[in-house]
Amino acid sequence: MTARRLPWLLALLVVLAILRIVVPPSKGHADDLAQAVPRQSRIEPAPAAQRAAEPVIRPGVARLEADSDRPGNAFAVRAPKPPPVAPAAPVLKAPVAVIAPAPAPPEVIVTSAPPPPPFQVIGTWDDGGASGVFVTGPQGTLLARQGSVLMAEYNVVRITAREVWLQHLPTRRELQLPIPYVPPAAPRP
Repeated sequence: MTARRLPWLLALLVVLAILRIVVPPSKGHADDLAQAVPRQSRIEPAPAAQRAAEPVIRPGVARLEADSDRPGNAFAVRAPKPPPVAPAAPVLKAPVAVIAPAPAPPEVIVTSAPPPPPFQVIGTWDDGGASGVFVTGPQGTLLARQGSVLMAEYNVVRITAREVWLQHLPTRRELQLPIPYVPPAAPRP
């Protein structure tokens, strides 16, 4: 479809180019534009004292300022509006007593109890040296002995026959885990 349009478009461009060459643009329109710009006569310079007192007004600037007053001129240069003037503060005649606010009560830091340990004792171990306990937790079953750290958060402080003492490292509080009592097994006959 575009292959059929291309020769027609080229033919149209050739016709328009020929018309442009044969029929020159009208001169009346160009003269109107030339007459719209007024010619300025040469102005003699004023003495230096008078020039310092008078503001400098350029002919083109006055016309721009007049054009910028028209509401439909989208290209007019507009000066920013001055900021609003703040009202003057009232003057107090009598001295005012300044009352200091009451001091704030000292902050009380309340430390909450550490979370319950996520461990459960499932058995004990005694190899003749240091006793230990088997604890189960989120990381599986671990052998805990005195001084070992579980989950990088609980330190095993001591192990007794009935309980395991853990210290929660962030809060430095001690917690207890009970060791379940399992009666010794009866000897087999």
